[in-house]
Amino acid sequence: MADDVDTTSDRIETETRRRIEAIQHEAPIAIPTGHCLECDEPVPSGNRWCGPECRDMWCARNDQ
Repeated sequence: MADDVDTTSDRIETETRRRIEAIQHEAPIAIPTGHCLECDEPVPSGNRWCGPECRDMWCARNDQ
C-alpha cells in the first residue's frame, strides 16, 4: 500500500512542479491600468501605453 501512496505522491509532486514552471515562463498579460505599462505615465482609460515607442519597448522586453 505504501508503494502506491509513494508513487501517487511522486506523480503529484512532479506534475505540480511542471505546472509551476509552465506558469513562470508565460509571457505577462498587458492589462490596462490607467498608466502606461512601460513608463507609468497616465493614459486614457482602456489604453495600455502612451505611444508606440513605449508599446514596442514593453513588447520587446516581454517577448511579445
